[in-house]
Amino acid sequence: MRLRLEGPFDAVYRCLARIEGLEQMSRFRRVEIRRAEDGRRVVADADILVFYLPQETPVPPAAGDKVQGGGKTGSTEG
Repeated sequence: MRLRLEGPFDAVYRCLARIEGLEQMSRFRRVEIRRAEDGRRVVADADILVFYLPQETPVPPAAGDKVQGGGKTGSTEG
């Protein structure tokens, strides 16, 4: 996942810390922080890997339920 945050340094830092503390397993691959053009804010660009564990016992859809998806799973990097 690619993420760009812009704002006061404290707010950007708190947001990145919350992402890091989420229950799912995530890893920051790259984080770049630089001063915004106005000099009062920062811009943070981050590449994040997020891993999800599959359910142990998949639940089949109920009769009449629409099945979503059908696409490939895996990395969204590109």
